[in-house]
Amino acid sequence: MHTDFRALEGRHSGNGFSYAYSEGYLKNYAIIGLHENYNSQTVLDELKKHPNNIQFSFFEDIFIREEMDFKHAVMQAITFTDDTYCGIELDMDTVQNIPSSAKNIEWNKC
Repeated sequence: MHTDFRALEGRHSGNGFSYAYSEGYLKNYAIIGLHENYNSQTVLDELKKHPNNIQFSFFEDIFIREEMDFKHAVMQAITFTDDTYCGIELDMDTVQNIPSSAKNIEWNKC
């Protein structure tokens, strides 16, 4: 999963949340299952600059290293956003053959 929190360099599909945040439309942003390898260090550093408004958990911490369970990650996000209106976006780019802006390739078995 990626953040859509890339640099403010002209509006595109990779920076919708960064523009919403910078323009005051997004108060708290909670991300569940962020992939460590699909996000640049620049994006991760930017997220870390805003600990009062941006909270995230990594996919790898939940499902690979098992340092946090999925239910805890969801409850953490709910608590982080519970004082205001919220929305849910599901990043479907990783689901094979689903229509999205980023095509997920099918890997052939060797």
